[in-house]
Amino acid sequence: MAVKVFVNHVDLYTGVALTQLLSESVVGATVEGLDEDEEEEDLQSEGAARSEKTEEKYTVIGTLSNPEATIPKGVETIVQAADRAALLDAIMDCQYIIYDISKSAEQAEEAGYIVSKIHEQLDNWEGQKTFVCLSTIMTWANTKPIDPEDDEAPFQEGDYRKRRAHKNFKAHIDTEKLVTKCGKKTRGKLGTFVVASGLPYGMGEDTFHPLFRMAWELKVPALPIYGSEQSLVPTIHVKDLANIALHILEGHAETRYMLAIDEGQSTIRELTMTLATRLGPGTAVAVTAEEAFLEEDVTQVEFDMLTVNLRMEPASVADMPFEWVSREGFVENIDTTITEYKKKRNLTPVKMCVLGPPACGKTALARMLSDMYKLPRIGADTVVQDTIEELKRSAARLESAEEDADMEQVQCSRCRTLSLLVVVVMVVAWCGVHGVYVCANKAAQACLHAGFVFALDAEDEQLKERVRHLQQEEAEALQATETEFLERLSAYRAANTEDTTVLNFFDFHEIHPKHLDAIANTTEDLAKAVRATVGAPHNYGPTKEEREEMERLAAEIKAQEVARAAREQAEKETIEEAKRKGAQAMWEAKVQEIKKQQQEALDEAALPLRTFLMRHVMPTLTEGLLDVCKAKPDDPVDYLAEFLFRNNPQID
Repeated sequence: MAVKVFVNHVDLYTGVALTQLLSESVVGATVEGLDEDEEEEDLQSEGAARSEKTEEKYTVIGTLSNPEATIPKGVETIVQAADRAALLDAIMDCQYIIYDISKSAEQAEEAGYIVSKIHEQLDNWEGQKTFVCLSTIMTWANTKPIDPEDDEAPFQEGDYRKRRAHKNFKAHIDTEKLVTKCGKKTRGKLGTFVVASGLPYGMGEDTFHPLFRMAWELKVPALPIYGSEQSLVPTIHVKDLANIALHILEGHAETRYMLAIDEGQSTIRELTMTLATRLGPGTAVAVTAEEAFLEEDVTQVEFDMLTVNLRMEPASVADMPFEWVSREGFVENIDTTITEYKKKRNLTPVKMCVLGPPACGKTALARMLSDMYKLPRIGADTVVQDTIEELKRSAARLESAEEDADMEQVQCSRCRTLSLLVVVVMVVAWCGVHGVYVCANKAAQACLHAGFVFALDAEDEQLKERVRHLQQEEAEALQATETEFLERLSAYRAANTEDTTVLNFFDFHEIHPKHLDAIANTTEDLAKAVRATVGAPHNYGPTKEEREEMERLAAEIKAQEVARAAREQAEKETIEEAKRKGAQAMWEAKVQEIKKQQQEALDEAALPLRTFLMRHVMPTLTEGLLDVCKAKPDDPVDYLAEFLFRNNPQID
């Protein structure tokens, strides 16, 4: 018979970790190696059912936080949480229930409802059930010190009755108390456990994600430190938290209330500085609450958690028989955590190098690729100039003539020091971690191990023709005036013969350059070709500001398209109206012509009749009418008839 475990919100951070572990775990596997005394502990008689070793794996039943979310691998059935009756029926069919309420007051309320209903129906079901509530150390946030005279005295699990919750986590502590209460006097049928976990990290991050994202994107000069810099922040790797939950299910709990934290004991400053040094800009600075909420990813819950200050000491979880992923804590395992973060978020460094002669379009392509892949750009000229400027500033602070001489020497040894300068730039943390876009010359390339190399090809005459069409101001800005361009082109060709080209260096290291026609393709076409080779950007999508700008530009483009369509429609209607009027005029002209022709035909056909009437009828008729007018008879018609009869002319 399948061993069913209910996990709420299997699509969220902790739910994913639990589902992954449970679906891969053999039921009762952690029981092996326990002695008989442990097997008969009182906890079992109070409802902490110990799983027996089988070959089966756990069957996970769960809910989703978002109905449209992707169902994680390992989940057998999804239940609609909105239907409380169906949810309760599904949970009653499970032997184990795990509710993560750490970041949701709504889930805390739901967990309280479920455990109450299970307790109410104690006599209606057989067997044993275990209910594990994964809560948060925020229910301890306002607890008074154990020893007012000793600030370093840590809280322990036995102090849980003294705990006082953060004002925004009142619902959580209420649920904790309810879960604990429902586990009492159940005749061994229902075991309830509360796990107050430290801030979870690992597997792509959740609470710490805003800091990780800022560190990765390098959009701030320093990572923000929230709250007091010396605040102690209890933490735990989310995989270790999942293992603790699993071992509670299998009967390894020594107490009903546990603190799930690692041994890190680090301050928020230590956590942030470690992240800044290993992933981010290298430094961190304290910020106010107002400044913290300017970041779109920082929610109230996360801010509350990142500003907590608690010194705690793990007890029962430290002795659980599993191999910890990060027992030493966040700081000691930062490199592994960063690796997990990049893998889970698909954030992989991309290193590209683009080579080519002057005026082939390297700079334009560099800007486009830098924006597309969100990569820093390193150019030979930029590196040299920045270094010279920095040395000049240093020289200005020194009065030694020897230092001035050193400055002149640096300025005169551009080519000789270029490779060294690029190496200095490349060893900066973000270049190795985040990737880099390099647009440099041969001297710099010997220091680089780019992942992708692109060579822009163009004939000299084609390049000269391109330069001829540049405006004077543009040519001067690009150092592409006739004299400068010819000198640069000549130097490039001399340094890149078949035997001396830097492309041989990359070929030797099995990084084979991809050749692109710089003349036949536009910059957009070249960027598409690069993307086809490199793949989609392994980075975050646009920020809120970038999305707003994109939406604004899209709205402008749409408005322009609507206006253009309206103009085209108006022009089309005008043309069609003109055509219609022209056709109408032509039709009317044709009708008039036809009528004229018909009238002429009628007139021509009627001419013999008119001639006959005018010659033989009208003279006599006219006389008769005149006579009628003179005589004015009582019956004019009869009189006219008599007149015509008397005066009827004889026609030969």
